[in-house]
Amino acid sequence: MAYMGFVGVLIEALVVALPGVPFEASQTDESFKVSTWLSVATLTLVLFAAILMFFTRRSACMPRLPYNIATVVAYLYAARMLGDFVGLSLLCRKERNKRITALGKTYGFGWTTREDGSARVGIDKEELDFPYKYWS
Repeated sequence: MAYMGFVGVLIEALVVALPGVPFEASQTDESFKVSTWLSVATLTLVLFAAILMFFTRRSACMPRLPYNIATVVAYLYAARMLGDFVGLSLLCRKERNKRITALGKTYGFGWTTREDGSARVGIDKEELDFPYKYWS
């Protein structure tokens, strides 16, 4: 984790180093060498970090906390439950909750087969294919 943090800081330094790579003949040779080799070294470490992360991650699916809209969309993508909620966005909270309760369905988080046929971790109607278990 410390290495990944270090690489993140190096990427910020790359933003400073890349503009120093000369594109004109009037820049000094020393400026050229420092900027170029700093950029190459940073990109090499980033590439190594990407390869390391790809081969050492713990599971095929690394669930994320639903802190942003992109994560929520990823969890709900192609879910079978989406048809149950059509037209509910215009209702007030009480009416919406009544209609969802009247459906008599339950929803859960786990492995599910989506409308497009893919198996993913997400939120969908129960019975789910498998509950989600984090592999450590």
